[in-house]
Amino acid sequence: MTTFLDPEKIIDHIDIRPGMRVADFGCGHGYYAIPIAKRVGNSGKVYAFDVQQTAVDALRTHAQAQRLGTIEVRRVNLEEAHSTGLADGVVNLVLIANILFQAEDKKGLLAEAARILARDGSLAVIEWRKEGGSASSQDALGPPVHLRVSQEEIKSMMEEKGFHKEREFDAGEWHYGIIFKK
Repeated sequence: MTTFLDPEKIIDHIDIRPGMRVADFGCGHGYYAIPIAKRVGNSGKVYAFDVQQTAVDALRTHAQAQRLGTIEVRRVNLEEAHSTGLADGVVNLVLIANILFQAEDKKGLLAEAARILARDGSLAVIEWRKEGGSASSQDALGPPVHLRVSQEEIKSMMEEKGFHKEREFDAGEWHYGIIFKK
């Protein structure tokens, strides 16, 4: 098992292919958005969303520097309905990585993801494990344990939105990864 997140391995697990339309919820500085854009190529599109203006600006700068014109970056509050500005059912994959623990309205965020996802689309969740790593260092990395969303909690929330678990994948010692289908 790896000790921390490896974006390339994660992308391999979630099966990003040329031509896909992918939404990265909580894109930050592009940890996933940039390698995903390289995988989807010029025929694909990456919609990168974050609530923090500094993250949006940083990703926009990185994308321009790497000539990745297929990344569209927007500052939005993903907990609000229709906040992405995308039409219903337009993306093949939504990636939600390390943001559910901080979302006040998790169900609202998941509803927006479900709305923009195509009927046969996939939703990949990567989150901090409630338990992981050594007990002495567990609190040193990541958010406080009481804020983390367990695998059981996310599965229940996804089922409420009409999703079923397709499979789990190794996201490292500190995280879990689950792919859901609509």
